[in-house]
Amino acid sequence: MEAEKPEIKKKSSKWTALIIGALILIVLIGSYLAYTNFFVGKSSLPAKTEVVSNITGELAGLNPSDVKALEGWTLTKAQALTDMSSVAKGALNKSGVTDLAIWEFNHDNESLKFQILKYDSNESVSAAESDAVRPFGTTPWVLDVGPQKGIVGAYTSSSGNNPLALYFTQDNYVFFISYYNQNGEYNATSFKSDEEFLRYIGERTLTKLSS
Repeated sequence: MEAEKPEIKKKSSKWTALIIGALILIVLIGSYLAYTNFFVGKSSLPAKTEVVSNITGELAGLNPSDVKALEGWTLTKAQALTDMSSVAKGALNKSGVTDLAIWEFNHDNESLKFQILKYDSNESVSAAESDAVRPFGTTPWVLDVGPQKGIVGAYTSSSGNNPLALYFTQDNYVFFISYYNQNGEYNATSFKSDEEFLRYIGERTLTKLSS
């Protein structure tokens, strides 16, 4: 019996070494995972999406993002003339457009598209105006910031969903705002307040343009 005791001690020491080795391995793996999760993992998190804008020059200064009425809205798109296809740019240039800016915003189930087109002359604006105004059936109103007239009303959209829209001009500029309040459609339940909302944005834009 005495001869068996060293064998038992030998086996016991082997198991102890294996357990200690396993614990060390677990600690090392845990440390590695913690490191990668904290340092590497943080760098691999998806970055917050930001809209990259190519809009430059004077039109960039007319960005309506800072207008109080759009506080809490998210800018989802900013598009310049340089972002257009060659076919679209050719058609715009042919009609006298020398610059263009489009901003699109979302807020819950509401969406708003703000467009500015700059023409080479008042004559080009007048020629384009008849096409832009034709879909509206409402009487023009005078903006608060000057003698410029604007038109607001339901606009016949090619998509089939007609937005509430506002249209006005100033010098060689044409402004067009389209607004949906029901996931890509317009519900006229609150037409009066919606009209005031668009007019406010338009008037603040003209204030920027004249400053």
